Amino acid sequence: MALMAEVPSKVGTSICSEDGAVKDGGDDTCECVGPVCASDPLVYKLYHLQIMKFDDRQLAAPWKREMDRVSNLVNLRHLHLYSGIIPMIPCVGKLTSLHELYGFCIKQQDGYTTGELKNLMNIHHLYVSGLDKVLEIESMPRCLEWVGLEGKNVFPRLEMLKVRDCDALRTLPSVPTSIRHVEIHKAETLWQGCSLSALEELSIQQCPSLSCLPKDSFGSLASLKTFKVVKCPNLRTGEIRLPPTVKYITLGLCGEAEQPLVHSLKGLDSLVVLFLDGCALSLFPSEVFTCLAGLTIMVFGNCAITSLPLAEAFATLTNLENLSIWDCQELVSINGILGSPSLLSLQIEGCNKITADQWVDDAASFSSLYELDIDNPLLLLSEPLQSISCVKKLIIAGGPELRYLPEDWLLQNEALKELKVSDASHLICLPPQMTSLSSVELFDISNAKLIQSLPDMPASLRSLRINDCHSELKKRCQKNKGLDWDKIAHICNIDIS
Repeated sequence: MALMAEVPSKVGTSICSEDGAVKDGGDDTCECVGPVCASDPLVYKLYHLQIMKFDDRQLAAPWKREMDRVSNLVNLRHLHLYSGIIPMIPCVGKLTSLHELYGFCIKQQDGYTTGELKNLMNIHHLYVSGLDKVLEIESMPRCLEWVGLEGKNVFPRLEMLKVRDCDALRTLPSVPTSIRHVEIHKAETLWQGCSLSALEELSIQQCPSLSCLPKDSFGSLASLKTFKVVKCPNLRTGEIRLPPTVKYITLGLCGEAEQPLVHSLKGLDSLVVLFLDGCALSLFPSEVFTCLAGLTIMVFGNCAITSLPLAEAFATLTNLENLSIWDCQELVSINGILGSPSLLSLQIEGCNKITADQWVDDAASFSSLYELDIDNPLLLLSEPLQSISCVKKLIIAGGPELRYLPEDWLLQNEALKELKVSDASHLICLPPQMTSLSSVELFDISNAKLIQSLPDMPASLRSLRINDCHSELKKRCQKNKGLDWDKIAHICNIDIS
């Protein structure tokens, strides 16, 4: 067991007299030492008590019912009881002033669950054990050590460990090799020298003090499926080898470790989801990109990337179905997407520097795209999206840039079935040739404050929703009497409000 924090011999007024009787020291009463502190009921009414010490094993242990009252002492800072007593104390979560907790045993019983640890924000040293499968330690910003018996596994059945908001934590306890899920969030340490062969998910997030990864340990994680390393800006590492079992990866804002982490993707034939979250690389290495043949979902979020890989590289990703690009402020070219043979869904938001490509591949060969979700409608007026003609579902965020729907683009996508506009606040009117959109079945626009009338609507339309609309439009669409009612009477589901 690690050494206890040093405890002052006297703090304020003691309540232990020579004859063993309790004497109330009033508001200054801070310390209780000896057997009297557990046996006398007056002790549990001392609101200002800061130290309780009873560690002589030769003396009779207190009764369980006496320990039930310890949680009344909400100002306790030091609770030094020998190990056989601590497990009897329920509801330690009420002791929010504690500086250390030794010997608490976690179990599925009221007053003894991991939830008791959530409010102990002043803990500096922690030693808990138990037979639970899930252990969550969070919101202990002052906790320096998680201590235990040397080489002893105090959580033999543990399957999931979550450590969150423990910024100063320097050590973790030994965990069983059977553990399956580890999440480290706002801490500065990882396990050391332990091969976790059953680990399936490892998440390391927002650890600014974390400076190194256990590079030799990752390759031995033979069951690893999910791997996340995000917002650890001071990471440094050499070459990293990930096991070929990994299917889901999230990387980003990892300092000098970012490039080795990206290159570790080579050879991951089972990888199906890749999320680059805040990646600082301006170009994604083509030699890595072309190795991701099994990838089905890829996300660029808030990355520094300036252009997507070339069409030749996209052509190798024969299983890629979903591509999302969010808030990539430096992204200029997306021409490479036209090389994708299997892309079904494309989302582009917050990428304001995308410019028209003067030369694009034949967009006619890009025939797999089913859903297109964009924030800026101007993207549809320039290549490479201008020539696309296979979209069946279009979602436009809208906003100030959307004054008119791109009529020509809508007409060339003859198979279009769904059209949604999230913010039509600046949309003046609907296209006059709406009736020519002969495949559209669903039309949904929100915040349509300026539209005052409707054109003839397509015969295929089955659902029409226009909310936050102009009062004149609502009047014109009144059932059986509005001027535009005949244009929408054939539609099964109508919601104009």
